[in-house]
Order: sequence, then structure tokens, then C-alpha cells
Amino acid sequence: MCSVGDAFGVDVADELNAKNYKCKDCGNEFQGIGKNVTCPACRSSNVELA
Repeated sequence: MCSVGDAFGVDVADELNAKNYKCKDCGNEFQGIGKNVTCPACRSSNVELA
């Protein structure tokens, strides 16, 4: 058996939870996951947490 140190400290659980967003360009409200969220209706990245 081979092991090399402990698991590294990355908290991905928060990024995997869907959050509610609203597009500032077209007004569409949707759920998104991750850091670079884009509106599924108009493909704009000009979004905010709703």
C-alpha cells in the first residue's frame, strides 16, 4: 500500500450547490452551479445572485 500525505484543503461542496441567479440583461431567473455562470436564455454572463 502506498500513500502520500493527506487530502488537500479544497471545499468543493459549496460550488456544487445550485444557486438562484437573475440575468441583468434579459431578466431570466434560473439556477446555476459554479463560478462562471451564464444565462441559459441569452448566454450573458451579466448575472447576479437572486
